[in-house]
Order: sequence, then C-alpha cells, then structure tokens
Amino acid sequence: MFGRRKKKKKKVDGKITSMTVNGAPTKVAGMRVYGDEEGNGKLQIFCSAVTEELHFERSEIVIKTAAGKTIKMKVRYEDAVKDGKVYKYGFAIEDYNEVFA
Repeated sequence: MFGRRKKKKKKVDGKITSMTVNGAPTKVAGMRVYGDEEGNGKLQIFCSAVTEELHFERSEIVIKTAAGKTIKMKVRYEDAVKDGKVYKYGFAIEDYNEVFA
C-alpha cells in the first residue's frame, strides 16, 4: 500500500527528427529561435559541415520534432560563421507557423 512511486520518464520534445530547406532534406546539429533587441525574430542553425542548402537568399524551412510539432518558417539569410568545428548560420524570420499534430 505504501510502496514506492514510479518516477515518470522525462520526455524530450525539442529533438529535431527531420528538417527540409526548400524541399531538400538537410542534416543539422541544432537550432535556436530568439528575438533581438528590436523584437525581430532570429533563427540560428548549427551544422558540423558546410551546408549548401542554407546559402540561399530566401528559404522556406520545415522542421519536425519528436513531440509531433511541425514548424514552418520563411527566412532571409544574414550570415554564416565558423566557430571552431561548428558552422553557425544566421537568418531573419519573416514568417513563422507552428502546427501541433
């Protein structure tokens, strides 16, 4: 009756399962969505190698996560920086939609 309670396993819902840029599947290490000082939306994508799909002036990105969330963004390319072994791509978000399935 007074046994131990089972601990709930933590569910990781932020993991990216797939990402397509302009319809082409793209492999990324991670990403970050944030706002700058003026309140404009920014997207930063981290890759382990140079990714040609991310070098277009304007792109449409579709991200699917492990929790069943689909994120669609229209972004504008700003910059790319190599930081050690990681390539950081910076984008300005023009349109952002989230769909929970």
